[in-house]
This record gives sequence, structure tokens and C-alpha cells, in this order.
Amino acid sequence: MPAAWKAVLSREILTSSVVAAVAVAGFVGVLALLTGRWPSWPPNTVGAPLVVFLVLQAGGVLAEEIGWRGVVQRCGEQFAKPAVVSALAGFVFGATHLGYWSLGALPVLTFAVTAMLMSLTITTIFVGSFWQRMIPAVIVHLGVNLGIASLSASDQPLATTLTAVGAALVMLSLAVVGKALFSRRPARLARSDQ
Repeated sequence: MPAAWKAVLSREILTSSVVAAVAVAGFVGVLALLTGRWPSWPPNTVGAPLVVFLVLQAGGVLAEEIGWRGVVQRCGEQFAKPAVVSALAGFVFGATHLGYWSLGALPVLTFAVTAMLMSLTITTIFVGSFWQRMIPAVIVHLGVNLGIASLSASDQPLATTLTAVGAALVMLSLAVVGKALFSRRPARLARSDQ
């Protein structure tokens, strides 16, 4: 069994959670700009009361993250770098969403790339122990799901479009920049104390 991920301070979890929220806001903002739509709440796709929808979404996202990020990512890191494992797992995760298969190969591949970029976003920002990593992972995954649901038109799944790929690239970029800014911050503070 792979070695356990080491726990980190609460401040680091808070920081990674803030970066996750900013990255998701960028994703939703870019989607809104590119589609010309404003998020609608509750999303048009909700057939249940909003609270039930949100609880089910959060539970489903957590279960997926435990499996993909918690098990696949952790075991895969024994054989490859975290980014490689994340890219492969994210692509496979996206390609196995059977609900999109009826749309054809291109929409499935497009969604797989979007899921891969989401996976890389999560891996870029998460830190700490298993459960500490689940917090920003769930923020990103749930935010992406809710953002897509709130902006999708009923005639085309937004998640299978190049628009979603572009928004996911922006999300990953924001995560990389956020991680770089926050990882350099303690060094700047240490220099200013001298």
C-alpha cells in the first residue's frame, strides 16, 4: 500500500480551498462570458427541491473524488508523477461518463479533456492528508458541476463543448497562478522579518 499523505496545517487547507473557489469562479465566469448566459438558480436541469439536488451533487462528487483522487491518484503516484497520474485519471474519468456516449466520439473526447483539466486543477492545488485533499477537490468538482448545470441550455450539454475546454484551461491557469502566489508568500514574509 502506498505511504499515507502527510497532514498539513489548517491554514494550508484554507489557502488551497480559496484557490479552488477562485479557479471555479474563473471557470464559471468564462463559461458565462463565452455562452452569453447568466447562471440560473435553480438550474433548469433540477427536478428535485434545490436542497436535495445540492446534497446529492455534493455526495456524488465526494464519492467520485474518494475513488479517483483518493484511491487512483494515491496508488498511481507510486508509478508516475502526480500530474501524469492526474491527467490520465481525469481523461479516463471523463471518457467513462456513459451519458455522453450517445452524442458521438467528439463530444466524449471533449468532455474527457475538460475532465482532465479539472483533474489537473485539483492536483495542482490540493495538499495534506487524504481528507484534507478532499476539501479543495470537492470545491472544484462541485463548482464545475453546478456551474455547468446553471449555464447549460436544454438542447446541448455544455460540458461537451470546446467552450468548456477553454473555461477549464482558464481554471487550471488560475490554480497554477494561485498556487505559485501562495507558495511564495511565506518566503516573502520570512525575508521581511529579517
